[in-house]
Amino acid sequence: MSEFVETNPVMMVQIPSMKKVRKKQKPFTLDEIDLILDNCPNQHLKNFLGISFFTGMRSGEVLALEWEDIDFETDTISISKTIA
Repeated sequence: MSEFVETNPVMMVQIPSMKKVRKKQKPFTLDEIDLILDNCPNQHLKNFLGISFFTGMRSGEVLALEWEDIDFETDTISISKTIA
C-alpha cells in the first residue's frame, strides 16, 4: 500500500539569513605582517609566512613547493601539488 504525503515537510524549514552567518574578515595590515615576520624565531617560518601572506596560497601548497616551481625571471610560482 502506498502512502502519499499531502504537504511538503521542508516548507516548514526556515533558511537562516546570511547577514547573521557571515562575518566580515579583517586581514592583517602591512604593519602587522611586518611585525609578525620580524619576530619569527627562524628563517624557515618567516619564509613560509611571507609566501602565505602575500600569495594567498594554502599551507599544503606552500609546503609542497620545490625550487622548480618558482620562476624568478617572471616572478611567478606554479602550484602543481599539495601536501595533506
